[in-house]
Amino acid sequence: MILYLDTSCDHSIVMLLRKTEILSHRTNSLQKEHASVLNMHIAEVLQEANCLWDQLAGVVVMNGPGSYTGLRLSLATAKGLCYAHQIPLYLFNKLDLIMYATPIPQRGELNGIAIKARAGEYFWAEYDYHGNCVVSPCVANLESIQIKNGAFKLFCIDSDPDIDFMCSEKVTIGTNTIALFVNEIVLKLSPANLFLSEPFYLKNVYLTK
Repeated sequence: MILYLDTSCDHSIVMLLRKTEILSHRTNSLQKEHASVLNMHIAEVLQEANCLWDQLAGVVVMNGPGSYTGLRLSLATAKGLCYAHQIPLYLFNKLDLIMYATPIPQRGELNGIAIKARAGEYFWAEYDYHGNCVVSPCVANLESIQIKNGAFKLFCIDSDPDIDFMCSEKVTIGTNTIALFVNEIVLKLSPANLFLSEPFYLKNVYLTK
């Protein structure tokens, strides 16, 4: 069984998976409460499925990009659990997840993936028809994203209603999609180094008075 954690945005997700089956899950829609409910939700999903710690084959964390505080919360929690119970840790980024949910581009075409970062900025990556990332995840502004005719199709998630690109297509990421992605893609990756792992912030800290 696999424990899945995501506190990267407004809605947190905690799921217990057995292959692609969701045995139990919890969500929280108040971002400021993620820290206070995360460990409670973990205990609840394990208890609901009668799962013991030694039955877990791994902990999977959606490691960014997203909220600074949210990313630190889920990764720190996961690392503590993995250290204590000697469980492998697996990390992935949301841009790869969105690409997984999009239609496969035709040969010679690309899929561009955009997530709203802050005003005028986007988390951005491009993928080819094999699903390979050909433009590494980065922070891009509206002007720097050059949309050429037929060069790529642009996708964003449905939680970004104010996306600035009129030609973009919305992608819905549900819990079933996440479960498939975890089992088909993430668990085939090498486990993360518990000591060296850090959140995939992708953008610099932004401070205001």
